[in-house]
Formats: sequence, structure tokens, C-alpha cells
Amino acid sequence: MTATRGVIAAAVAVSLLGQFGKDAAVLAWLNLTPPDPALGLFGAFDWQQPWRLISATLLHFGILHLLFNGVFVYLLAEDVERLDGPGPLLALIACTSIAGLLGEHWLSGASVIGGLSGAVYGLWGYRWMRSRARPAYGLDQGITLVLLINLVLGYIGLLSVLMGAAVANHAHLIGAVSGMALGWIAQQASVSPR
Repeated sequence: MTATRGVIAAAVAVSLLGQFGKDAAVLAWLNLTPPDPALGLFGAFDWQQPWRLISATLLHFGILHLLFNGVFVYLLAEDVERLDGPGPLLALIACTSIAGLLGEHWLSGASVIGGLSGAVYGLWGYRWMRSRARPAYGLDQGITLVLLINLVLGYIGLLSVLMGAAVANHAHLIGAVSGMALGWIAQQASVSPR
């Protein structure tokens, strides 16, 4: 099994285990932030529970959320894995997803948050930046169009209305920017003299 498919399989397993966020006991262990009994809901991120950075990445809150992210991870990650290898791909997914989740939490105050959306946009940003110097990382225009439309619809609020749930817009944008930054760093490392 490729790393790309492993990430998707893990997201499916964790999302099913948590019944797409409906199982309160599982959500209490997998959500980005732990429950805060004083508030009656979820509180601030606890750095002594670092697994939440990954478990929240894999937890999705609906079948459409999981399908969208799973399809786009597959479409964007396969080439990165082929070109860079499974280790760098997994690091890229982890870094961009974690950046997106933490950014969303800090900027919007969202306490129940999860999914691979930050990684999807991170993969897009990484490939966009790398493709400027290396065409093998090139992006399909249809994928770019769908992701940009999704980003705009999210920020104007229409996506939340259509989906019937809050959308982690900051996670998308921060994922894209962090992916671009990592793509730039990787590109500089690949052309610098050794």
C-alpha cells in the first residue's frame, strides 16, 4: 500500500470509528482540543496531548467531507509520493494539516475541528510552487479550479450554507500557504550546490 492510500485508509478508519464526529467518547479523544468540563465543551489545545494533531487530521465530520478530502489527497499526493518518496509526502501532509488545524483553532476559535483539508490545500500549494521550476509537479487546471472555487465559496459563507456545517476556511488558506512555503524550501534545497 502506498503512503497516499495509507493516509486515506487511516482517515476512513478514524472517521468511521468516531462515527463522523457523532461519538462523543471517541471525539473527546480524537478532537484537536480536549473536553473542558468548566466550559461544557472543548477548550484550548493541550500540548501534552500531541496525538490530537494527527488524530484530528484523520477525523472527518461527514461522508462528503471525507470523500472530498480523500479524492483530492489521492489526486494531489500520488505524484508527490512518486517524485519525493513516502517519507517526505507524509511529512508534507502532517505539516500542512497541522498548520491548518492550529491556525483555524487560533484564528476562529473553533474547538471542534478536523479533516485533511489543510493537507489538501497544502499539497496543492506545494505542487504549485514546485511546478514553477519542475513541470513534473504540474497541476491539473480542473483540480486548481475546484479548489479555488471551494476556497472562495468558503470565505463568502456559501459553502457553510450548502454543507449545513461550519467550514474551516482558515485551515484551507493556511494549508495552501504552508504548502507553498515548503515547496519553495524543497525547490531551493534541490537546486543549491552541495
